[in-house]
Amino acid sequence: MSAPQECAHVLKAVGCLYEAFSVHDRDAHFLFKSSEEAIGLVGQCREMLDENTRDIQKLTGIHTTLSGLQGYLSAWTVAAVAIIDIGLYRMHANLKQFRYDHTNQ
Repeated sequence: MSAPQECAHVLKAVGCLYEAFSVHDRDAHFLFKSSEEAIGLVGQCREMLDENTRDIQKLTGIHTTLSGLQGYLSAWTVAAVAIIDIGLYRMHANLKQFRYDHTNQ
């Protein structure tokens, strides 16, 4: 895969986070997402990040976080998306009894 294709792949996955929570420009129209839709979109992002991590580890043989800002930022991003993914499942389970089903209201 070429560098522009890799970049597009990453940006599409990150875009899932924005779509899941209806992050948008001021005065833009947006659609509410159900918690199931948000969980699916965040899951797509997490899967892509996990897949990239596995590919990098396989190609380089490096299984630890690289020193420096880029290495730490990458690790924090993967961890943050994992926390969001787990948190959405918990939020959905806890709020289901109240029939609260949207992530952006």
